[in-house]
Amino acid sequence: MRQLDKITGVLLVLLSLVIYGQASTYPDEASNYVKYLAVALCLLAAVFLVQTFRKTPAFSWPEIRQHFAGIQWASLMLTLLFTVIYVATMKWIGFIIGTIVFIMVELALLGVRKASHLVGISVISTAVLYVSFGILLSIRLPAGILDGIL
Repeated sequence: MRQLDKITGVLLVLLSLVIYGQASTYPDEASNYVKYLAVALCLLAAVFLVQTFRKTPAFSWPEIRQHFAGIQWASLMLTLLFTVIYVATMKWIGFIIGTIVFIMVELALLGVRKASHLVGISVISTAVLYVSFGILLSIRLPAGILDGIL
């Protein structure tokens, strides 16, 4: 297991370097975010690699099993399914409508039942994301069915 972790750590560091190199070929505005992610991946992979060389393992299998004991697997699988659907339909539905619906579904999965909370949190969160990314950072977000309106 330790050997596999060492190989994985080295591969992740190499992957981050490749991503950083590829991002350098993009225009400056487009490459900054990718470069930050590549640096973050490299740092986390380096930490992981250092931990593999420690004499005592960071976690034992009973500790790992204990961490995952309380997971509600059905909710996790539904979240993954809805995330895939959200991403796959983003182009047609659009960022605003898709994000509002996605957040409402996820909040319902988390147990929020009050309609005013579902709608309020979803709309406010989507508005903050739209202003942050669409307006302040000038990132083009898919308009979808609202294409002529926005």
